[in-house]
Amino acid sequence: MPQVVRHLTLRELERRYKKAKDPVEKTRFQAVYHAAKGLSAREIARIT
Repeated sequence: MPQVVRHLTLRELERRYKKAKDPVEKTRFQAVYHAAKGLSAREIARIT
């Protein structure tokens, strides 16, 4: 299962995801956000 070092809150990860203009950056924040929520790598891959 992916593991995230929690130096950003879920709210901050979500804010950065929504604010990101670059599609690669947006996808990365989305993946980290979902990993921080506890989703499996398989679930994250399906979502992104």
